[in-house]
Amino acid sequence: MFEEGFCDDEFMPPLPESAVFPRRLLIIGSEAPGKGFTDFIEALDLVEQLHPGFPALECDFTGSPPSGAETLLGKKRRSQFRFLGRVDEFTSLVRRYPLAIHPSRAETFGMAPIEAILAGVPTLVSETGIVESLPISPDWRFPPQSPSLLADRLIALWQNWTEKRFELLQLQESIRSTHHINQTAAVFRNVLSKLDGAEC
Repeated sequence: MFEEGFCDDEFMPPLPESAVFPRRLLIIGSEAPGKGFTDFIEALDLVEQLHPGFPALECDFTGSPPSGAETLLGKKRRSQFRFLGRVDEFTSLVRRYPLAIHPSRAETFGMAPIEAILAGVPTLVSETGIVESLPISPDWRFPPQSPSLLADRLIALWQNWTEKRFELLQLQESIRSTHHINQTAAVFRNVLSKLDGAEC
């Protein structure tokens, strides 16, 4: 099994830092139950209930509305949701947002949050897939399928936005050191050389 490798041109400069907690968010994933869209919605509802002063957000999702979530989506709330459907130019899209959230419940690798980080966008991530091995601050990660803990992270970021900076350059360098295309190619060459030398 070979992991993903990233080229130099996929590492984008960080976006200018937002001076205040962002009002526009991109929720990355899909409508599949395991991608956690409903977990994010439940977390946001908890935040709005606990903190009436929490700002109304514009939340865009990279997918369709989750099946069976009509009641949840129909609840009255201050924030608004928009579902963008299938996204082809992910990097261009995510760089239009000051904050991305990846609420997935399970990943084998977890390409979407890595692509968001490489695109230079602060990303609040569930602890799934490759992000578990990255040096992401506890302020910017949460256990999967835990709306209450995701709500806690949103509240903390809102209340302490200027103090809880996302270390984008450090994370990009960590990804570069372990998942650059050169490392992936070297592993592949090593396996091929062993196969070439094996007796048939």
